[in-house]
Amino acid sequence: TTPSKAMAMQLRSCVRVLAGRCAGELGVHGSVGARHYHGEASDGFDRSDSALKKAELWVEKRQNRDQLGMRYQSDWNSTRRSSPENRALHDEIRFLGRERRWEEALQVVAKAQEPDIWLRIAAVSACGKSLQFDAARKVFQETPEKNVPAYGVMMSLVGLRSPVEAQMLFEEMRQNQLQPDAGIYNALIETHGRAQNMPAAMQAFDQMVASGIRINRASYQIALSACGRSGDLQQAKALVARMEAEGMPPDAGHYATLVTACARSKDETEARNVIATMRQRGMHPDVITYTGLLSCLAGEEAAIKADEIWKEMKDAGINPDSFAYNAMLGAALSAGARERCLELVSEMEKLGHTRSRESQMRMSEVRNLCSMQQEQSYPAHFAASPPPVSEPALPAGWQSRLDPASGRYYYWQEVDPAGTTTWERPAAA
Repeated sequence: TTPSKAMAMQLRSCVRVLAGRCAGELGVHGSVGARHYHGEASDGFDRSDSALKKAELWVEKRQNRDQLGMRYQSDWNSTRRSSPENRALHDEIRFLGRERRWEEALQVVAKAQEPDIWLRIAAVSACGKSLQFDAARKVFQETPEKNVPAYGVMMSLVGLRSPVEAQMLFEEMRQNQLQPDAGIYNALIETHGRAQNMPAAMQAFDQMVASGIRINRASYQIALSACGRSGDLQQAKALVARMEAEGMPPDAGHYATLVTACARSKDETEARNVIATMRQRGMHPDVITYTGLLSCLAGEEAAIKADEIWKEMKDAGINPDSFAYNAMLGAALSAGARERCLELVSEMEKLGHTRSRESQMRMSEVRNLCSMQQEQSYPAHFAASPPPVSEPALPAGWQSRLDPASGRYYYWQEVDPAGTTTWERPAAA
């Protein structure tokens, strides 16, 4: 399998992830921070083999691997191997990178007699997984003959912090007579979309079209996600129309992202039209789509409309997540519905949905609403720093811990944390 084909396969699996990320970012102010990687976690990481640290590492990986843009790194590392004499070192670097042991990964590169390009790419990836940007940049700059995958890995990494630097790498790559592939263009579109720079994102999209690369569903999804973050509904609709014209009907993920684009402009009517189109085509809205619709609501009737959507969602058997609750809370706040806000806060506490940054910001807005309505006291559960939610006893041998980024508990068995860590609460024996 070539890197381009393998990457296309991997990108298809990320369609729903991108739609979910976009919906979360549109819900409330703090969700971007809640879904991004927290670099300080890696700086203080204890490399001991304790069960707790292994479980924490499991959660860190699942919370942040997609936001880091490591799809490209993992894909290229698995489809292109070093020379036979370096293959064992390559696998060792990949392992150390997954464990966030970037310094040891660099030591492995240093002891190689002739480190090839794939060994250096693995080292850049290892540094990137620990958010050691300077170390990754140094390895990249010292690479004598860079190839397309090397630029792709570095662009994915620096794009998190500096879209300008990612664009400069793209231009440098073309100056070196290297032809960007679909993965490079997708990385650039996503980088500019994350920075809400739609002109630059669409320029990269148009360049990909002009280069003769076939635009597939995954590439359209990435471009639509950029529209969603920027609230560029007209561009999003144009992309969907273009898909239709090319004989590529949008799927549920594309429509979900189109709904989230409506949230920026509070275009409830258009969002409902999109959902109606989905149903006409045999698709059903999911929690991401409903969250986008809830985020469109504003004004005095927002709370009533939100309750109707909430009921419809639950009747369809869809369980609201923390992002849906925060969108629901936003609608109640917009309507000034104090009692409904407090009901939602109580439900969120019972479900453990109050600890993310997004939820904390919403709760602060609820406190302000109560203050404006001249309330002298707040319910005990509505303190600035809510106490941990008590849980029933776990089965013997199991442990639990609260993940501060998502507000969710995760669980693991002490005897095998790496193999048993899960978000699902274990059932009592």
